[in-house]
Amino acid sequence: MRVEVIDGVTFRDIETGLVFRLFGVDACQRDQIANLGRQPWQCGVAAVAWLTTATLNKWFPATPCAKRTGGASPAVRHPNTPTLQGT
Repeated sequence: MRVEVIDGVTFRDIETGLVFRLFGVDACQRDQIANLGRQPWQCGVAAVAWLTTATLNKWFPATPCAKRTGGASPAVRHPNTPTLQGT
């Protein structure tokens, strides 16, 4: 699927409009600021930039791996992403 990045872990399929979340990944919110030592930096912007770079103009072959309840986005895993179980 071709995707539009919403935040560091969430993206939208541009053809179907379905929203997905990366499974097992946590990232800063889009407007979140973190500190490294005493230096503040925009970790949310960095997370969005990373996911955008990883998906921009690329086919994203995501595999559904968990269904969320309560209207939350379904979780997906990229087939080349290792898991703790090695699957």
